[in-house]
Amino acid sequence: MDKKDYLFMKRTGRTAYEAAIRDAVGGGGQPLPDVDQHRHPDYSLVDHEHEEIEHYHPDYQTQIDDNYNRIDHNEDRINALEHELEALAETKDAGEWELGDDPNQEGIFNMTQTDFTQATNTLAINSVDTEGVSHGFARVEVGDYVEVVEEHDTRGVGDYGLYEITAVGVNQFTCRQEQGRGSATAGSHFLIKFFHLNENLDLADLDDRYAQQTHSHNYINSDKDTKLDSTVDNPYVTIRTSRPKDADGNWYDGSFGMEIDLTEGNTYKNQFVVGSTQNDFALKVLGGTGREVWIGGPLSQKGGDKTNPKEDHYITRKNLNDAVEGANAPPPGRPFVFGSAPKVGEFYADNSGNVYFNREDKNGLVRVMPTYPDFTWYVAPKITIWDNESGYLKYACEAGKSTDFNSDTMAFKNGKLLYNKGLSSGKTYYIVVEGYW
Repeated sequence: MDKKDYLFMKRTGRTAYEAAIRDAVGGGGQPLPDVDQHRHPDYSLVDHEHEEIEHYHPDYQTQIDDNYNRIDHNEDRINALEHELEALAETKDAGEWELGDDPNQEGIFNMTQTDFTQATNTLAINSVDTEGVSHGFARVEVGDYVEVVEEHDTRGVGDYGLYEITAVGVNQFTCRQEQGRGSATAGSHFLIKFFHLNENLDLADLDDRYAQQTHSHNYINSDKDTKLDSTVDNPYVTIRTSRPKDADGNWYDGSFGMEIDLTEGNTYKNQFVVGSTQNDFALKVLGGTGREVWIGGPLSQKGGDKTNPKEDHYITRKNLNDAVEGANAPPPGRPFVFGSAPKVGEFYADNSGNVYFNREDKNGLVRVMPTYPDFTWYVAPKITIWDNESGYLKYACEAGKSTDFNSDTMAFKNGKLLYNKGLSSGKTYYIVVEGYW
């Protein structure tokens, strides 16, 4: 019996006798001879030597080790994601319950709506889950979220509902639907998790593996309200601005702080409102070209006093409008910094009544006589220089009658000094020149 017959026997379980018959017919499908008239050799597997048959066996151990490594890696990634998600959404309670009719039975919960796409729902949950774990739900409060996810026997996610809690009772929660799919089936098991979104989370406080050290968020979508929670120890939410520094570490010398920009759309409909949802606005600022400020109620002193016994504390709509108009109106004259006329935005005045201005003032306004001919006034122009902070007149003179054209400066020479209380270098003054500005 050759190797082919041995393999045939091993595969089919046939005897040596049957193998010999297979030899006799040669596998060609010819009729078998009469067995009674045929003598067959006494085949014996014991006395017969068989050549060693080599079988290829894959390196299963290496594959198993590789799978273990991949599983460990995936578990590390899952743990990292759970760590980050837990920082973003603080779990307050979680467990597994079966959907049934009587939530008074251990391991049972029910819902007023089994359709997860409905706008509202109410959950009643037994304090003991299907694993026998007790839950007090003591930390769950209005504004938290609850997700109800049906257990699934595949890798896919079952039907689910995500709700914001609007009312809390004894093991009962009234909810507003945020997301949902499908419906809940009675008798199925559901994973129920209560959590709170940490909207004021600073991601830079997380481990470096989970967050970047610096980040910015350019836009906040208004489809969800932002709630800032205060505490007993810190009852006010503070927005603090810091004075900026340049690349060399020097303090920024300009204005800084917080700005509310109502430019978008250039319309009064872009508004900044302070008030309450129940009682309308207390203050409303309108954007666009109108730039109006609306007061939604009476103006009061500290403590709610509306009598305003002191005249300087009394505010009426008229003098409030006057104050706003006064604030919007620029002071008389043009602003220049006392220094050197060749420098943009600066001027110089001496003790003889000679005053020299750069062509451009501090606000960027240009006034200059760049070409000939010069001319002579019949009456000398008058120049007054004012300290806008104090409202004091600091300098006055009659300028020379003849002009002196120049493309870079405005020069008033050969004047007559009338009044000089001292000008401080680097300080801004508002200057009036009769006949010029």
